[in-house]
Amino acid sequence: MYKITLSTKIILVASEGKNSSLLLSDTSHSKCLSMASNLLSIIEEAELANDGESRISITISIGLTEVNRNEKFEDVYKRVDKLLYTAKQNGRNRIECDLII
Repeated sequence: MYKITLSTKIILVASEGKNSSLLLSDTSHSKCLSMASNLLSIIEEAELANDGESRISITISIGLTEVNRNEKFEDVYKRVDKLLYTAKQNGRNRIECDLII
């Protein structure tokens, strides 16, 4: 697992698989959802060049949750991982969220 601090409020955590996590501190639920929606829009519109001629579309699935004070990392990870896979199962390019906004 790799940890990259992008700013004082955003930390990227990347695993060796295909999944990554962004940890946002002191960020409201609505701001988190807005950021996730913007990221989803950017990814949906992006196309990558494969061999110079063909284009590859990519998808993103997002699980969004809140970390409560004194909560174990393993519990948060299980919850957000379940949301992520729910997003994948429901068609990808989706956000699954358990936040009350």
